[in-house]
Amino acid sequence: MTLLLRTNDGKESSSNDVFMDAVHLLNKGNIIAIKGVGGFHLACYARNEQVVEELRKRKKRKDKPFALMAKDIDAIKLLVYKDIIVATFGDMMRVKGTETSLERSGSKDRKPIIVYSPFDVIEIAKNNRDKMVVFLAVGFETTASAIASLVKHAEEKSINNINVMTSIRLMPPILEKVLQQHNGRLHGIICPGHVATIMGEEYFEFLPEKYRIASVISGFDAPDILGAIYLLVQSKCGSNEPELKNIYRKCVSINGNEKAKNLMEEVFKVDDGLWRGIGSVPDSALVLKEQYAKYDAVKNFNLSSWSEETSNACSCSDILMGKKEPKDCNLFGTICNPVNPYGPCMVSSEGACSIYYEYRR
Repeated sequence: MTLLLRTNDGKESSSNDVFMDAVHLLNKGNIIAIKGVGGFHLACYARNEQVVEELRKRKKRKDKPFALMAKDIDAIKLLVYKDIIVATFGDMMRVKGTETSLERSGSKDRKPIIVYSPFDVIEIAKNNRDKMVVFLAVGFETTASAIASLVKHAEEKSINNINVMTSIRLMPPILEKVLQQHNGRLHGIICPGHVATIMGEEYFEFLPEKYRIASVISGFDAPDILGAIYLLVQSKCGSNEPELKNIYRKCVSINGNEKAKNLMEEVFKVDDGLWRGIGSVPDSALVLKEQYAKYDAVKNFNLSSWSEETSNACSCSDILMGKKEPKDCNLFGTICNPVNPYGPCMVSSEGACSIYYEYRR
């Protein structure tokens, strides 16, 4: 089956991905006519009030409701509930989902609230006792202890109008997946210093011991990164056995933060996790234990778990796995850029595509 996309003057799109072209046009406020068996279905971006009004004028339907399309009911449940406040970290606002981002969703008075700490959610809940506050808890081991502390505090203080939708991922399983597929292309790993601060130097000892690859725990300043690269090159060029080195000792100890780790163990259990652009990775996620199920938004609102929806045109999977460079992606610098990120690699300033975009010149 051949799919075609034509403009009003009959000009056909030369792109290999007309679906992405259509999405791009809808996001820019265009109305698209989709030809079906019985005629044409007119589609527009439902959250764009101006284009909806224009479609009403063309259809001469001032008040009659339009049909809404969505991937599934879970995609709209949280934002259509009248008594729910959605809160999340700032960088999550621009993450592109199946249809749109949090930044572009919701009416003007019902935008998700940006928080800088999970404990901001406590204050929001206290000030809105008549509403349920749903926190989109996304992160790694670094934020997991703070999220666990939020849940435990809510339990101890009987704050019952908080729910958490977790997407917390663990580093070792994804590193193992990368190393199992690298086929000799990787010669060293710079381990994240913030994760090691919580989990300890010992958390990454499996890298040289199991995979025979040199690794360095580093901070994030330029001297830290340069130092880590120097040690990795030195290890590759030398004759010594691969080992793990810690040059972030001002923050990272052998065992890490025991109090934080104990808190995580008390509140969470390990489960399989979906990594956007990569797929499901066994034992790579933290989810709430049954004793804290009353705070679990997925169960309480009958939502599906986080699902994978990535366009075939997006190369984030290969970029994350080290098989491609950002410039090799068809979306890079066009549809996908730091202002309008499409793939996960472009969202954060720490993402591979975002960094490449900023420094490519």
